[in-house]
Amino acid sequence: AYGMGCSQVRLLLSAYRDKMTGPEETQVVETHLESCSDCQEMLSQLNQMCLVLRTLDNLKAPPCLWQDIKRRLD
Repeated sequence: AYGMGCSQVRLLLSAYRDKMTGPEETQVVETHLESCSDCQEMLSQLNQMCLVLRTLDNLKAPPCLWQDIKRRLD
């Protein structure tokens, strides 16, 4: 795992963000991120995407939706 390049680090970014990497992988990713602005940007984009998805998860369907679906199925 020592000295991973961008392609290997990018495969780990999602797991790293979710704190699912082991100690060695975490260290390698963090060391790589210190010197790689491209991977820093990718992590930033991943964080932004997760925020958007979390926002979408909180959206509620309008109350009339189920009635409308039921009406169309009948």
